Amino acid sequence: MTKVDSVVSLLKSMTKSEKKHFSVQIIRKNSKKDFIQIYELIEREGITDSSLLRERFKQKNGGSSFDIALQYLYDKLLNMLLGLRKGRDVCYDLYQDILKAKMLYERSMFHESFMLLEKTIVRAQKYENYMVLLLAARIELDYLQNLDFPYLTEKELCHKQYIITESLKILRKINEQSFLYELLKYRLIYRGRNRSEVQKKEMGDLMISELYIASSLSKSNFEITKIHQLFQANYLMSIGDYEAALNSFQELTVLFKTNVKLWENPPYYYLSTLEGVLGSLRSIANYEGIRHFLEELKGLTTQSFADFQINATCLLFQYELFLFLDKGDFESCIHLIDEYEITLYNKFERLNPIRQAELCLYTALVYLGNGNMKRARYFINKAILDRNLDYLPLSHTIRLVKLMIYYEQGDFDIIRYESRSLKRRFLMDKERYYQIERYMLSFLNKDSLPILLQTRQSMWNKLWEQLSALYQDSFEKQLLDLFDFIAWIEAKLLKKKLSKVLYEHFFKRSNLN
Repeated sequence: MTKVDSVVSLLKSMTKSEKKHFSVQIIRKNSKKDFIQIYELIEREGITDSSLLRERFKQKNGGSSFDIALQYLYDKLLNMLLGLRKGRDVCYDLYQDILKAKMLYERSMFHESFMLLEKTIVRAQKYENYMVLLLAARIELDYLQNLDFPYLTEKELCHKQYIITESLKILRKINEQSFLYELLKYRLIYRGRNRSEVQKKEMGDLMISELYIASSLSKSNFEITKIHQLFQANYLMSIGDYEAALNSFQELTVLFKTNVKLWENPPYYYLSTLEGVLGSLRSIANYEGIRHFLEELKGLTTQSFADFQINATCLLFQYELFLFLDKGDFESCIHLIDEYEITLYNKFERLNPIRQAELCLYTALVYLGNGNMKRARYFINKAILDRNLDYLPLSHTIRLVKLMIYYEQGDFDIIRYESRSLKRRFLMDKERYYQIERYMLSFLNKDSLPILLQTRQSMWNKLWEQLSALYQDSFEKQLLDLFDFIAWIEAKLLKKKLSKVLYEHFFKRSNLN
């Protein structure tokens, strides 16, 4: 990423209030400065191309250095955004206090420095910020040593050292536990959820290690409890135990609500928790529960942090969409897509690549169900992941939906070509693929189905004997939770509307739960 790209990205991420602050506090005081010219070229004229921006700048400021002005603008933006965190972010304030204490010490204002460090240590303990606690306590001891421990008893010295030792112990436990959670998440993203008993055992070994670490800490700790519950909930999701996963996620919501002061800013972990709750509720077809937690999620979409806001908005949209998509109400899905055009689709580039792919995949499924294959094809092509992410389980689903669109359009030559590529992947790693994917490929390659509906019904009856069991398979259910592919096969084979079949399946699931 070039420096121009960095500045453009930074400006795009800023909220209206942040831009207003920049205008009031910076531009008015520096209206004739070179860096303001670059800001206005990007913001007001919409110039984002590096060469064109440089050229236009030279036209306005022939003798000035574009690169210096650009760097100055970048620094100004960062400093302003950092300054806005004051009083809104405890972590920021704590680090600021440490810097102030260091400055006071360097000016021989020792009493003031120690008072500020002591205040920082107390606040760090209150907010369970052990990184800051360790840093402040270590600096305090270094300064005391430099001054030959003035007015300090040996008992007090030992107590201060004890604080450092305990902080290190807790940080080590948090780090060990975080590593296991990160490893679990990595495997879920890059390998997919458990597809075999072997994979389940590997995850089980991680779970046992995590339980040992969580139980080895003698006193209650928010961070340890949080990571423990996140690990357990995601592990339970990975093995298809959605009821138990839901219980863990709900315990997490209670933990967060009773420890609001300990939330990071913005609250990414709480967002992840709500996503887990919603995913679990959808897996057990508890749609009333989804509606309740969507209200919780709406409260997070008002956060002033642009990256967090767009991710929360995307999550809100997806689960609002599922309320309609899962029962085949494609018309309502289209209306919802239109509602989110400005707040989500127009900010598409600010989502991470996987979120982008998921959004396009669900949108493509909506247009497929609605019969608009042109739009379906547009979004499924847009969903194709970067080649570096092509091996993710999500990419297989994207390619499968792409084949469904080709089938709807009668492009069977392309289907046969693409199917061979997918089959080769199946052979390379059989454990990563679902049985439903194999059934789908087999069906997609049938370019001629019986004309008589009676014959089709007979074929479906035989196929249903094999497919129905997949709904009860915890491994297969993971893919069917994304979309009911079996419903699509049924609709095509029996010449029924997909919306009707989805509603029938939805009704059955709702009655079972």
